[in-house]
Amino acid sequence: MEKRCEHQLQLENRNCWHLNNCVINGLQRRQILIDYIHHNIFFGLILCCSIVYLGFIVQANAQNIIDNSEKIDYTHYKTTVNGILLHYVMGGKGDPIVLLHGWPQTWYEWRNIIPKLIANNYTIIAPDMRGLGDSEKTQTGYDTKTLAEDIYQLVTKLGYSKINIVAHDWGGPIAYSYAAEHPEDVDKMIILDTLLPGFGLDEAGDFSPNGLWHLSFHAVRDLPEKLIDGKEDIYLNWFYD
Repeated sequence: MEKRCEHQLQLENRNCWHLNNCVINGLQRRQILIDYIHHNIFFGLILCCSIVYLGFIVQANAQNIIDNSEKIDYTHYKTTVNGILLHYVMGGKGDPIVLLHGWPQTWYEWRNIIPKLIANNYTIIAPDMRGLGDSEKTQTGYDTKTLAEDIYQLVTKLGYSKINIVAHDWGGPIAYSYAAEHPEDVDKMIILDTLLPGFGLDEAGDFSPNGLWHLSFHAVRDLPEKLIDGKEDIYLNWFYD
């Protein structure tokens, strides 16, 4: 369904066991980090891993395998939410878990974790966030509040009022925004491998060649696309070499 760099796939395969155990153990042991007090003010404990009906639908069945024998089904969908066409993967039965990928990943980041979560009796919703994967690429709407609203409208459209969230990397600030805006709608939240505003993100800003220079680079309108066009493999592999 999507073209992916060889180095990215190698990195994801190396991290698969790590992510899987973090998510499964966090959910089973209830090491989930969200607490609320009056007036919808919440304090997120971010310490997992490195620090902490439908509209228009296009679907295709897919299968993964657990223990080389048991097949777990999930389905690809596309639907319109918040004015854009959003692609997501969904499967399983039970309490809903929304999986928010990082950058430059897509839902595919979770491909080896989804079957295990389904086997543990969860409903999995793994979207491609706006601008990534098979979701619509818009000119605007990449602030965390808008991206969180995309996910909120998707969850609402699917008929869920309360969810669990597991977010990695860039998905972390979006999960944070989602929970801040809709605290009563989040049961549990796990955030992996990222920093958040008020929890070290501002202090961690490093625009040296080995730092977080790409955040500001990507924020410049149109220039990154012009410079990277035709050299995507070189650019993305730099982050993994």
